Amino acid sequence: MKTTHRLLSLIFILSFPFLIYSSVTSVTVQNYGYAGQYLQATSTDNPVFHLKINADAQGDTLTHFAVQNYKDSWYIGSAVEPDSIAPNSVKLWYMPVDAPEFDPATAVLVGTLPSDFTQTSGNNNWWYNNFNFVVSNNSGLWVTVDISGSPGQGTVEFQGENISFNSGTADILDLPSSPPVMLITQTTPADLLEITHDAGTMQPAISTGQENIIPFSFRFYNASGPNSAPIVAAGLTLTVQTFSPLGVTLAPSALIQSIKLQDKNSGTVYGTVSGASIPSSTNPIEIPLSLLNIPAETTITANVVISAVSSTITAGTNFIISLNEPSSFLAYDFYTIKTVTVAASAVDTTGFPIYSNFTTLQKNCSEISASFTDIIPLTINEGQVNVPLVKMILNNPGNSLTASGQVYNLKLQVTDNSGTPIIPSSLFSKISVTDLSGTIIYGIKDSTIESSGSIINIPLINSVGIASASSATVTVRANISSSTTADDFRIVIVPSSDILARDINSFSPASVTSASSVYTSPSALLSSSLKAGVTPLMPKTLYSGQADVAIMQISLSSPLSFGEGNTIMAYGITLTARNIDGASVNADAFFSSIKVSILSPAVSDSAVISAFSSDTIYIPFSSPIPLTSTASTIITVTGDIKDNAAAGNVRLVLNSAAAIGVYQYLDPLKPVAVSAALGQTFPMSSGTGAIAGASEKLSFSTYPNPFKYGSKAALSYYLDTASEVTIKIYDLAGRMVRTIMENNILPAGARENDFWDGKDNNGRTVLAGTYLAKIEAVSAGKTKTETKKITLIK
Repeated sequence: MKTTHRLLSLIFILSFPFLIYSSVTSVTVQNYGYAGQYLQATSTDNPVFHLKINADAQGDTLTHFAVQNYKDSWYIGSAVEPDSIAPNSVKLWYMPVDAPEFDPATAVLVGTLPSDFTQTSGNNNWWYNNFNFVVSNNSGLWVTVDISGSPGQGTVEFQGENISFNSGTADILDLPSSPPVMLITQTTPADLLEITHDAGTMQPAISTGQENIIPFSFRFYNASGPNSAPIVAAGLTLTVQTFSPLGVTLAPSALIQSIKLQDKNSGTVYGTVSGASIPSSTNPIEIPLSLLNIPAETTITANVVISAVSSTITAGTNFIISLNEPSSFLAYDFYTIKTVTVAASAVDTTGFPIYSNFTTLQKNCSEISASFTDIIPLTINEGQVNVPLVKMILNNPGNSLTASGQVYNLKLQVTDNSGTPIIPSSLFSKISVTDLSGTIIYGIKDSTIESSGSIINIPLINSVGIASASSATVTVRANISSSTTADDFRIVIVPSSDILARDINSFSPASVTSASSVYTSPSALLSSSLKAGVTPLMPKTLYSGQADVAIMQISLSSPLSFGEGNTIMAYGITLTARNIDGASVNADAFFSSIKVSILSPAVSDSAVISAFSSDTIYIPFSSPIPLTSTASTIITVTGDIKDNAAAGNVRLVLNSAAAIGVYQYLDPLKPVAVSAALGQTFPMSSGTGAIAGASEKLSFSTYPNPFKYGSKAALSYYLDTASEVTIKIYDLAGRMVRTIMENNILPAGARENDFWDGKDNNGRTVLAGTYLAKIEAVSAGKTKTETKKITLIK
């Protein structure tokens, strides 16, 4: 059938001889495209055949044109219409001035070439023999095809079949002889790349020499449709400019040492520019890209990554990086190499121009200087908490253009006074790094304190920030182990290796310097510890001749366990007599004797002191009393009031820690630190008692007087012998209001535990006013009475 069509065409041409007034002198069929070039589904006006026309000055007229697609060089079948090539889409174009590339804008459509293909004939050619189209010298003819929406498999290798002009025919049969094999693909053209940007991790300040800075990230989305071709990114153009004021273009090499586009997930580097390739003038940076292929409906996220220059000349310069316009990103169709449209995604926060985070270049903080202040106490108790060990002043010597520094790790060495290493966990139960107020901000170690060697390593949970030309002060504190056996210790720090510092922006190391290569703290002496507390027992009213008056109860305990044989021993106490104003008084004026009763887990003992003539009463124990951490030792102090005690008031006090005589059993010369029990302070008082009178008279008093609604008035009295006691409250008219007790048999001695609460016998609160409290004591047939006024107020 192919031969028959050619013969018919030749007969047609010979039937109409040309008038030789003008002529085409030659035609040249040229290869177009390349082997393996893809023709995509839905694509239009794909050039598949090209010839150049050479004619005389008068030109000629095209009358007949035919092309064919039979070759099937790759044996996969030739593309046919309408299976692969869209129906009625094979077009013949004329370009008045021939060019290597087909240009639809300047080409003139000559006409559509109908297909001669049928399944039975097998013809696969397109022709038309009724043209009347004038052509001229140096012009060209092009054939284009459209590809179906869902094309079948096939190749396109268009060749000429025949061409006729008024002047005659030209031989184009089977030309070009080896046309490039173009493949039909069901992939549609890529036509749209959408860009969205995200803020990077670049800080408001970066340091000279800093690497791996991310000003912003891009999300590239192939929005060309579900079956579209991949998009290939070929180039990225970025501009460096000021942020404040916005828009002054800067020379990139003044700030940036290198720049790259790197896949956020895989780490693949798609393009990089560095060193001398960074523009030294105010030109943008052009980054050639490769390997960045974006499949249909797929997003690839990539970071822009820069390294800052090491030079400090431009320190203080603020800048941003921008992708100014769609043309700043070059992308094309993977199959056709045609440029695709680039646009900002609708979800992008700004659109073009796209800006990075802003930043300012600072000088790298390369040095921190350290100085030390001795704050360790010369004597420290075993078990003592929050003990200051050393104060460090950390200084950043840079100027206003320098970045802040950070100290992020500390090391301390622990030795005894002779330099012998001490295992840290044997001495400390907790280490903390605090601010000046003692608040733990920077670091803490407890159960992880090193159990070997002598070095304590403290990674700081919050780094110590030191602004340029400024300083920061930190204190290292410790809790002393209650079971330590060390006698003394000191802290040693080598600043250059034990204090780790860095630039706050880049985290690059900063050296630590100090006036001395090694800091050694003063030695601290470790002492045992003891807690002392007092319960006041002194009655508010005392009576001449009163015996066994409870004065105070002293509690002594060691809060620590030192091991067998290493117990704290108490050997005596010293009491001082004072009046209510705190002035010294002679104890002999009030007491005939002072007695102590000692009760401890290990021993019971007592002592009596009667010969004293000053304000000081020293009471030695008959043998030292061991004080342990398992239970307190209780020392009960009582006294006998002199028969002729003068009116006045007195109290006994433990003046200071020195009033308690103690030592450590195994090491008597080792200090023992005595401190007040929780909630108490030295001096510790028995409470003040006032001498009310001789014991032969029935003494009776009330306090407080007056007293308020809702409170109680104490009824205090002294019985010289066992008596039958009645106490009643009367109003001023003599009516009995309340019976406190009646005919109660009470032993001799002082009593202060009877009260009136301002209520009558029916439990009702009486009216405010003055009442009479009457006591009656009967002993050996003899009756004593006493009456006191008592006032109730609102």
